[in-house]
Amino acid sequence: MTSPSDIIEKQLEYYNNRDLDRFISLFSENVTVYTLPDFETPIMSGIDELSDKYKERFDSSPNLFSHLKSRISVGNFVIDDEDIEGLGGERVRIIAIYEVTDGKISRMWFIRGEEQIGKIDPVEGQLQAYNSGDIETFLTHYTPDCKLYDLQSGELRMEGHEPMRERYGDLFKDSPDLHAKVVERMFLDDYVLDNENVTGFRENEGVVEVVAINRVENGLISDVWFIR
Repeated sequence: MTSPSDIIEKQLEYYNNRDLDRFISLFSENVTVYTLPDFETPIMSGIDELSDKYKERFDSSPNLFSHLKSRISVGNFVIDDEDIEGLGGERVRIIAIYEVTDGKISRMWFIRGEEQIGKIDPVEGQLQAYNSGDIETFLTHYTPDCKLYDLQSGELRMEGHEPMRERYGDLFKDSPDLHAKVVERMFLDDYVLDNENVTGFRENEGVVEVVAINRVENGLISDVWFIR
């Protein structure tokens, strides 16, 4: 069975070869494409619009080539950190988040910008507080109205410090051996993406793999989208 990572690797190959037919064959008929931070309004919808957009791109950019810097694969999601050259004469850095459903790419989200290493600070701070079970220090790294979402469903899971204090406070008390280890980190523009292996859950003795997509504004985490 072809894995989501294999499908994204093929997609990258066809993109670099500017092979439109094979490239488009990897997408679902109802594919939607977004740019962060807007997770609700697509910039492209449907295979026809996608095909037209990429035909224009391939035709106008004969030297187009994407260099894969790193990749995260969790469940049916694949996240690529890419350095693209030959796009309108520019070199562009992006992070692309792909969702694969029934063997086809069904949704994509793009982050585009520059590396901002200072954005890592609150993400690293909350990680240390999480591993220490320190709920009050943990919350200081989030805006008072921070929103936590499930990326796949789009569901808003928590909003604000009080629900977070209750949820994470109980988690820290019930799971004193809780520990999150970052196995891959990507950061671009206002976003820091951590691929974590979490152990020590009271109700789960194994390793839980999570991706947290953190949006950092004015030195604090304002939004988080989770992939589990």
